[in-house]
Amino acid sequence: GNGGANTANFRNVWVPSAGTYTLTVRYRSGDPRNLSYRVNLGSTQTISNLNSGSWATWASATQTVSLNAGYNQIEFLNASGFAPDLDWIRIS
Repeated sequence: GNGGANTANFRNVWVPSAGTYTLTVRYRSGDPRNLSYRVNLGSTQTISNLNSGSWATWASATQTVSLNAGYNQIEFLNASGFAPDLDWIRIS
């Protein structure tokens, strides 16, 4: 699970040029949960109240992120409480 001391790190997120991108996160949660993330170890951002309706149903959420040219790191974490289950992320 992703919560408490647990994190999920995507360390090889590559983009051709610096700029603003859309981060799509596929998740599932049977109750409202927050998902916090940091891009390149920057400040923590939170996507609040993610709820896909059941633990058997996947949903997606999007956020705008600023990325550097080349490789980037996106870390998902929750300092307290549990996060939704993550399936994958996409940058577009």
